Amino acid sequence: MRQRSISINIIVLVVSISCLLLGIGFSIKNVLFLSRAISTEGVVIGLKEETSIDDMSTLYRPEVQFRTQEGEVKTFISSVASRPPRYQVGRKVNVVYEYKNGRILSAEINSFSTLWFAPRVLIFMGIIAGIIFVKS
Repeated sequence: MRQRSISINIIVLVVSISCLLLGIGFSIKNVLFLSRAISTEGVVIGLKEETSIDDMSTLYRPEVQFRTQEGEVKTFISSVASRPPRYQVGRKVNVVYEYKNGRILSAEINSFSTLWFAPRVLIFMGIIAGIIFVKS
């Protein structure tokens, strides 16, 4: 019984450290991206449907069009899907993008849920798992 308790504690510790490192890593990645990114306004021009592997439901990713500082019209599909759709076609959104040598390196809708929700959840889960580890 004692051996099993030690094994569970090790698993909880690994989960805690992993979640914290991932959450902090994603946060740092976002901070670095935002420090280099250019901000502009875009418009949602479509919703790309995809099927969730969990429950086979339909998720929606906004397709956004914006104009770069050079005047080029660019389009991207957000990395975040939702159900129901978070954005409606025609809605104006704040876009942040990284642009180099005439090419978009990265672009995303600049919102808390898009950029910061996942890192915060991972950090929170890491803290909770850490508390469980300390208390056991």
